[in-house]
Amino acid sequence: SAPVRAVDFVEKDLDADELGGTVTWQTPLVYAQVSHYVAYLASGSQGEGRSQIATEVAFGTNSIDITPDTGLANFSLVVVYSKSDIAEQTTPEIFRISDAVSTVSSIVFPDQDLDGEHFGGFVTWTPPADVSQVT
Repeated sequence: SAPVRAVDFVEKDLDADELGGTVTWQTPLVYAQVSHYVAYLASGSQGEGRSQIATEVAFGTNSIDITPDTGLANFSLVVVYSKSDIAEQTTPEIFRISDAVSTVSSIVFPDQDLDGEHFGGFVTWTPPADVSQVT
């Protein structure tokens, strides 16, 4: 058995029910037979209901990107498997997904331009409570 270690995922897509960001992991302690890694979104800790995130990556690559706007659907986990030239590992290493949501509210735009088909003025809004992922 050669499971990856320390799977991590920082959610960067701030829309509700959508994911985006980079999944990372550490090399297995025993890796002589590992040739690739495969990552999935899954609904169960043994990989049930899984959907492959992207193509498998070669040993030595310890990250894979989840494309922004990927639907969360019923997935609650990222699971990563080590793979040899013969088979994929039977038990994955897991990471529980936390969907980051950060939206503004109370948007106000009083148009102060008196010309037709022109706009002018200031837009104001209330920022989200959590701005840790906002850039």
